[in-house]
Amino acid sequence: MDYCIATCKPDTKPSSPYIHALIEVKAQSLPDSISPRVFTFVGPKPHNYPTVPPETQSPDPDSRALVLPHFDKPGWFVSSLPFLGFAPSSNPFKCQFLRCLDYNIDVLPIELDERSHLYVLNPSLRDDWESLEGNMRVSLGACRRVNPLGLTPGFRFWSYPRQYGYCLAWKTEKQARWAAWRSHQAFVPLIAAISFFLKMLYHMEKKWVALLQSDRTHLPDPNPFWSARQNEYAQLRRGPVASRFEWQDRLQKESSISSEWLSYFYQILEIPMAGVYMNVNDRSCIPLIPVFFDANMPLVLCWGTLDTWYKAQIPKALTLLISAPTRSNVESLKSEIAPYVFPSVVANETLVANPPLRIPHLMGRTQPLANETIHEFIKRRNDHRIKAIASETPVDRQSRLQREENVRLDRPPGRKEARVYYWDLVEGVRVRCAAGRGNYESIWERYGPNRRYYESVADEWEVCTDLDPNDTYEPGFDDEEDNIFYPVDDVLVPTAGSTSSQSYIARLHSRMQATPGNVVFEFQDAIDDVAFHRFGFIAQDTIPSDRPVVFSTKVWGQMLDMIGSGRPPKPPVRNQASEHQMCAFFFDLLQAKDLSGAPRCCDLANSQSRPGIPFEMDFICDYFLIKAQEASYDEPFALAIPNASTVLEIARRNWGPKTVDIMKCLLKEGVPFRTLKPYTRPQQYIAPPTRRVGALGIRPAGFSPRMEEYRAYEHRRNEFLRSARGRAALLSGGLVARLARDIVNENDVFDGPTVNALTSSEKAFCLWDQTQNHAFWDDKLTEEEVDLICGTYEVVTDGTMQTSFRSWWPRPAAWKVCG
Repeated sequence: MDYCIATCKPDTKPSSPYIHALIEVKAQSLPDSISPRVFTFVGPKPHNYPTVPPETQSPDPDSRALVLPHFDKPGWFVSSLPFLGFAPSSNPFKCQFLRCLDYNIDVLPIELDERSHLYVLNPSLRDDWESLEGNMRVSLGACRRVNPLGLTPGFRFWSYPRQYGYCLAWKTEKQARWAAWRSHQAFVPLIAAISFFLKMLYHMEKKWVALLQSDRTHLPDPNPFWSARQNEYAQLRRGPVASRFEWQDRLQKESSISSEWLSYFYQILEIPMAGVYMNVNDRSCIPLIPVFFDANMPLVLCWGTLDTWYKAQIPKALTLLISAPTRSNVESLKSEIAPYVFPSVVANETLVANPPLRIPHLMGRTQPLANETIHEFIKRRNDHRIKAIASETPVDRQSRLQREENVRLDRPPGRKEARVYYWDLVEGVRVRCAAGRGNYESIWERYGPNRRYYESVADEWEVCTDLDPNDTYEPGFDDEEDNIFYPVDDVLVPTAGSTSSQSYIARLHSRMQATPGNVVFEFQDAIDDVAFHRFGFIAQDTIPSDRPVVFSTKVWGQMLDMIGSGRPPKPPVRNQASEHQMCAFFFDLLQAKDLSGAPRCCDLANSQSRPGIPFEMDFICDYFLIKAQEASYDEPFALAIPNASTVLEIARRNWGPKTVDIMKCLLKEGVPFRTLKPYTRPQQYIAPPTRRVGALGIRPAGFSPRMEEYRAYEHRRNEFLRSARGRAALLSGGLVARLARDIVNENDVFDGPTVNALTSSEKAFCLWDQTQNHAFWDDKLTEEEVDLICGTYEVVTDGTMQTSFRSWWPRPAAWKVCG
């Protein structure tokens, strides 16, 4: 579909900025374009702006429905399901509180039950899900009882996860896996429903005093759709009106859930919400409009078509919040409406001829432009496909036709066949990611033919739900005999005992904290191995002697400081006889100025012992670009190493042969590196940012942090690491990467730079040789973000206006000056 759009300047007079827009949808499948409609966009724009979802799509909350909607996308307001717009717009299961749900469909632990010989979800994981669902349902019921505002006609909840069958046993592994996955997805509308009621309670708390001071001497009616007699009896049942709306205390009493459990859930409210489209002519949404405004979510109001918009009866609750569009506004928009072009950056595709490394092409033929949708990407690449076919050789033509013939078999690509790319939704933006050959079969099971697109010239598959949002292909439900399942202890979820909120939190803490007692350290390498892999030390054969070699313990300690092992506990030494050689080697290495002065024990001093470099390598602006032995030509980024010692260590340890293998080893060792994506060069000078006050704030003189401060810091740190910025922490190496390792998924690093990396800002790392027409970009942490991860406070110095820094963990600068 193509969109024509005109927008007015944003109005920021109300608390929520808004813009009026006129949008016309043109669909090739329709003889005439859809009449333009007048919209008002309130708050943050939806991630798919200005795409308007069809009003004919109505989500089905029945657990028997084969297709679950995309909860992370904004849809039209449904009076029976008003909470769907409060669903998180990104994956909420990265939060530590919901980590038991952080699974993909292909890694869900499905096991064969030995007694029944049926397939079930892993019992331990099933218990966690039962406990989580049970407490969430209790919390949801309490929220509904405490809420004084009315609900929309026909209100109902989405089917609960348990109703999708994760507690049942199935005849086939595929059926059990799919049931568990659908149950997993059903937790999202449950989260949305709780968030909806909590936002209503926050709204009432905010407006409580104003309501009491207004000429309305009573609270809003329990339900605006009740009769007058029902409202009269409700008023008689009410007691004296409290001066404050103490809903949190009432919620605690109603649910009997631990306050810690509730505090964990409140963290989920910090995730941006999907948003909702509302038709102002739908009277069922009027009572909830103030709640949606206060929620700071994407809210799109539709006033009607160009011919009927002025007939809309504007409710008073809405006129108090925004100014409705006027005839002059609409006439002005009508004269300015034009085809909407999604924002993109004009890329210069000129590269240096025959680069020494097969680095990815700048905005290459198989790479999407910035903010480019999958439909625009396919259309642009089809233009290139036509040109390529016109100039292909007979051999290329035969190969392409053979590939097209193989595609008709409708099977996942083999090991040396086409590559598959999945368009994942990251922070509201579609990002093209390599799916990984180990996932091809599961992708073919999860996504039907209408959601897969093959390009025979590039020999690549594109997989995305946006290709056909209405595709009803669902594997495993086409055989009636396979649909037979049997209950496994199918009882109601208790809220006490092992499934209580206290038990759930206890299990959560047991996973987050180390087991008390004596910690046994297991070193991956002995000191001899570190000396060889990192510095090239090779022990020399010595003549046996009865005279023991004696050297100072202080000298040995200084040597350990040099290689970063000076603090206890210290790694073992595999060959005690080589200790004196290592001491001499490192002190001589300090004096060497070039290879000619290197010690004899160094592998670089002898041409016969020098390590072979099994990969291609280039050098640009103090960074070594590495192309692994089995790296594909079209990898979306180049692996960059900041120092030669790491390059040699990769060669000595024989890491590889694929790029991802090298990256896994670097992450495991905590070594910093970069994943550089070719992109346009910076359009302006990027000035070093001025230092701002840290996220943990300024503290008074004599500040001494306590356990409460540490818990608050840990919460802020983990919430930051769960965002898209978390991958930059893993790339930083050292202690910062170690703190991020337990939170950030390493696959985020393998997927390549995020959208933030392609913007000329302090959050982007830019590597640019000014003789080239392109630059390399990657994610990087700002100084304030590094301070947040390390837990840094600014403490006022006694008697002065200056501040000093105190942190829970040493900042990166401190590690550069100590062993």
